[in-house]
Amino acid sequence: MRVPAAVLALALGPAGVAMAQEVATPVETPAERPVDPLDQSAEPVPAPAGSATDAPVQSPVLIVNLDAVFSGTLYGRRIVADLEAAFADLRAENERIAAAFRAEELELTERRAETDVDAFRALAEDFDTRAEAARREQDAKERALQARLDESQADFVTAIEPVMVGLMAERGAAVILPQPSVYLAIGPVDVTDAAIAAVDAALGAGPAP
Repeated sequence: MRVPAAVLALALGPAGVAMAQEVATPVETPAERPVDPLDQSAEPVPAPAGSATDAPVQSPVLIVNLDAVFSGTLYGRRIVADLEAAFADLRAENERIAAAFRAEELELTERRAETDVDAFRALAEDFDTRAEAARREQDAKERALQARLDESQADFVTAIEPVMVGLMAERGAAVILPQPSVYLAIGPVDVTDAAIAAVDAALGAGPAP
């Protein structure tokens, strides 16, 4: 607010007239001073909280690394942990079976000198048949575990589809592309981290195995 010079002169007396005239000269405050759009020294005005800058980037095409989503979510890590435990149990079983056959093979070798040739041949053939059968059985178990992993990964992709659709709607996207197939992208269109957070929030560790 500007104070009239006459009022200041009355308050200050004759000696204050010059001061009053000087004080009465209007001074522009920062709020009143016009902003020069070319003045780079002016401080930027921060965007208010909750403005459009806080909103997710809008893009018709998004990118996601599904392998990273699988390995980075609680659901995916639970699947991996379950399968790793199953594979560890199978390896321990394989080692026990192999140790048993090695011990039996050593025993047959020690009996060879005192056993009839035909009888020993029959024992050796029986040993080979049982060892080969055990090997096929353990190989089948390993293939079954690998198939279980593939199936679990497929179930994971199906389970997270509603979450990914939600991310698409939130960002105005019509397509999500898998990251390995994208040659070049400009801008924050990779939603891998957002997908991990959204899947964790929606599905947690996933359904019980």
